[in-house]
Amino acid sequence: MSNINRDLILIVDDNPNNIQVVATIMSENEYELGIAMSAKEAYKFLEENIPELILLDVDMPEIDGFEVCSTLKKSSKYKDIPIIFLTVKDEKDDIIKAFDLGAVDYVTKPFNRKELVSRVRTHISLKKTKDELKKKNLELERTLEMKDEFLSLISHEFRTPLNVISSAIQAMNYICSNELSDKAKKYLRMIRQNTFRQLRLVNNLLDITRVNAGRIKINKKNVDIVFLTKSIIESIYTYVALKSIDVTFVPLIEKKIIGIDDEKYERILLNLLSNAIKFTSKGKPIIVTLSSLNDKICVEVKDNGIGIPKDKVDIIFERFGQVDSSLSRQAEGAGIGLSLVKKFVESLGGNISVKSELGKGSTFTILLPTETIFEDHMDKEPINLLDNRLVQNTRIEFSDIYL
Repeated sequence: MSNINRDLILIVDDNPNNIQVVATIMSENEYELGIAMSAKEAYKFLEENIPELILLDVDMPEIDGFEVCSTLKKSSKYKDIPIIFLTVKDEKDDIIKAFDLGAVDYVTKPFNRKELVSRVRTHISLKKTKDELKKKNLELERTLEMKDEFLSLISHEFRTPLNVISSAIQAMNYICSNELSDKAKKYLRMIRQNTFRQLRLVNNLLDITRVNAGRIKINKKNVDIVFLTKSIIESIYTYVALKSIDVTFVPLIEKKIIGIDDEKYERILLNLLSNAIKFTSKGKPIIVTLSSLNDKICVEVKDNGIGIPKDKVDIIFERFGQVDSSLSRQAEGAGIGLSLVKKFVESLGGNISVKSELGKGSTFTILLPTETIFEDHMDKEPINLLDNRLVQNTRIEFSDIYL
């Protein structure tokens, strides 16, 4: 017993003889049929039916086939229905026009019966494959959304006890410092360090889910990018000293006011510096250069570390992308940081790139817009670039370094 094909095909032609010939061929191949002898009849049929394919004539009264095709392809409801023109018009310009309007095929009369059936079958099969892929993509998107929601929920649940632990340690250091033995202080430092590590992971997970959901908030202020960059670099001197690494800031401009979210910029630069320090050996320098390039602010972070293999450069900005699992374990990496850095840079209207040579080091380059923003001076608050937020961000980002 053969499989019966119940796919619906709409035949649109103003010639009854043509309709009879085509309908007979399609019926013999077990297709269900819809018949329309004008554009208006076709539109009426489509109000209640969605066929798998439309066989469409060009020359019809009032509204020709080209206009019908154009109208359907502009509709979100009908645009995915494959349209095959079936016509006596064989001019090259007509064929080109048909494909430009969105038709999937163009068959001229007289036609070969087997060829027509084969074309119809092929395009219906392609449509079903496309529909199935679209369905799976939607399911995948929903799964990813659920995963992000789960990560966000778990991250929030983790953050609360971590903040409590951090506050308790801070209170013990402040209130009981004189009563604690050196051994107890050492254990407190270990607890604080690992609390900051977990906070960094939680913060990154929360931020990456916010970014993917389009909920990232950008609060731009007019700030001297030179002074801001210098302040961020100075905040890490304590940590780089422990690794005997020299971090040098080279500003090629004296001052430049731009509109930027200073907190996001702090996170970007601290992450790049943290990575540079983790993978750079003692005694090797790290250079941060700030310059003006083609009406953009250019920030370069150059290290002399282990470098990145050529075949891995393209994945380092991907979510959870890691160059080498053994190196990641050594540096406590989760593969989230650079993905988040890229998202933050893009949210500021900029872009980031990297050049690297294995065994010789890497250079990360950030280009940022130089536009300022309008600020109401009555509401403007002074920015303390060495405030508790920067100190806290530095401690969290560099929690793997002061061991």
